[in-house]
Amino acid sequence: MDKADHVFLRTFSALVLSAVVAYDQQARALGAEEIREITDAALAYLAHEQDLRGFVLVKGWAHSVAHTADLLARLAEHPGVGVSDLERMLDAISDKVLAPTPYPYVDREEFRLGKAVVSILRRDEVPADKVVAWLQKLAGPEPRHKAFVPGEDNVRYHNATALLTALHIMFTYQELPSSFEEGLLPTVHAALKSFMPWFV
Repeated sequence: MDKADHVFLRTFSALVLSAVVAYDQQARALGAEEIREITDAALAYLAHEQDLRGFVLVKGWAHSVAHTADLLARLAEHPGVGVSDLERMLDAISDKVLAPTPYPYVDREEFRLGKAVVSILRRDEVPADKVVAWLQKLAGPEPRHKAFVPGEDNVRYHNATALLTALHIMFTYQELPSSFEEGLLPTVHAALKSFMPWFV
């Protein structure tokens, strides 16, 4: 097997685990330690996977970001996952999106990550102010467009704006707890303007 093909084993392992976690939401066959181990492994994998290709010609879908996002979404829905792990998931998602990479999200990874974020918020356990602070982290400490370096930052710029755009759409149309009704859309809008001052 070509070394580059090993990514398929890693990414589809994450996808299989998402099905296991989904089943266990009702079956509750896994113990607390096993759920914690899967959560830790998912977060470590998201942080360390460098091959972010989506569809690979001839060979098919690698899609590590999307598959790991699916696993995080399922874990967020699992009653055995606590609020501290939900917050760790949010941090892991933003860290991944803002990390340097040659791979832009062109295969709808941003919507799979957005689904994971929505699953986290629907638990209604992460305080709204922490979610707002997390969204502001995506925008950065200053307007991103002022510090933007063409070429060097272009992929990170694209990936962050892609996730924020997906969240803007999903927060508009998805049903979320009432605790998030007021703060999310204005914060996402401000974050998008940080990247794109012409954003309406």
